[in-house]
Amino acid sequence: MGFLGRLKERFAPKRRDDPLFGSLLDMGGYWEGAGLFPPTGTEIEWFVDGGEEGPGEGARAAFRAIVERYAEIEPVVLELLGREIAERIADAAPPTAEVVTLVAISVPAAAGPEMSWELSYDCSLGRSPHLTVEMRGWRPTGDVVMDT
Repeated sequence: MGFLGRLKERFAPKRRDDPLFGSLLDMGGYWEGAGLFPPTGTEIEWFVDGGEEGPGEGARAAFRAIVERYAEIEPVVLELLGREIAERIADAAPPTAEVVTLVAISVPAAAGPEMSWELSYDCSLGRSPHLTVEMRGWRPTGDVVMDT
């Protein structure tokens, strides 16, 4: 391999195959990938905390716990999103799984009652806003970021 090849290889983003998350791209402090989210049966992105070696077993355990508990988390999140959407979009009906679609999850390095993580949704109402719900443990913090 020549000089340019070695230089390109050195500065190219690192990829790693994870047994749970699949192919991941190193984003410097976290890893980015995508795959099927079992509770919704849809493809989503995930942003997984992890060091140079990739996500650890703590992040995998956190993801498994999120998958397990998503059915109890989703109604609480949809209620919060409903209030947020009603404040910002006139005549909006309460969101349902057909109106608000989960598109991404940030996965913390470990599961626990104080873990900080996020759920991101696309909304088909208005100008198709993107909504991010900040979570602490298993409850929303009440903070929703809406990008249009």
